[in-house]
Amino acid sequence: MIARNIWHALAVLLLAGIAPVHGFAESMSITVNGPDALRDVAIVLGARHGVAISYEGPEYSYPSDLVDHTRLTQPTSDELARCAFSNAFFARFCYFSSTYEVDAKTGDPPDITEALRTIIADYNRGENPGKFAVIETKAGPCIIPTAVRAMTGEWTPTESALSTRISVTLSNADNVEAINRVLDAVKEAAGVAILPGLFLMPRGGITMRVEDKPAREVLAELMKNPLYASTNECWEWFFAPCPPRFGYRNNAVVKGAPVELRDDYPWMLIGNVTHPDYHGESAAPAGSPDDTPPP
Repeated sequence: MIARNIWHALAVLLLAGIAPVHGFAESMSITVNGPDALRDVAIVLGARHGVAISYEGPEYSYPSDLVDHTRLTQPTSDELARCAFSNAFFARFCYFSSTYEVDAKTGDPPDITEALRTIIADYNRGENPGKFAVIETKAGPCIIPTAVRAMTGEWTPTESALSTRISVTLSNADNVEAINRVLDAVKEAAGVAILPGLFLMPRGGITMRVEDKPAREVLAELMKNPLYASTNECWEWFFAPCPPRFGYRNNAVVKGAPVELRDDYPWMLIGNVTHPDYHGESAAPAGSPDDTPPP
């Protein structure tokens, strides 16, 4: 697995807001403080409401969108070009809050996709890494990148590597072989390196033939195959720039399940990482007010 998983998702604070919006609705809030923030949103809302939500991160190249987690500083353009401190650069921390509407009786959004669009719009209004949208797939909603800042700082449109069209034929394959075949097809068609993170109980009998479809649609079709795994599967796709490669994780969603996000990264070493305006600056001195997580 990519070294990013050493501090996998870091911290997500859930503030279960119960503020009435209108007659039969309430608002629920979420505050995120960590890297790949919308990836955390997908995991938290998935567990909170029992919906499989996939996440796809872009190829970050702008130094201010990244952090060197070994030195807790923003990498320079030269370090990125040389891939200095390999395996150390990841999407930087960001801090933002959003609220979305839920049904007063069920506690779930009337439309999970619209709830995600509300959250993503709040994310996109801030000075956060990347711009995103949400689309529907056969396996549920998927958060995808739409724009990213180039190394020189200007915003440019982008697509996920999982938009690449692929063809795959499976005959009585087990689930691990099936997903590896799909990822191999993405590697070849998109010309990217992928390090998979597979947590699957081996099971087999999958037969599937797809021709010239976006890899995302192939993944969604595989996730919904009852022979693949559970019935509520989604994917997580994220980028590390040095050396350039993607990470893939397979996630099973169970409503009400504990959210497995690591929150034990030593705050005293990160210092002002908790500040809403944190952009990868050096850590604050030990014992400073910024050393504690937000309330």
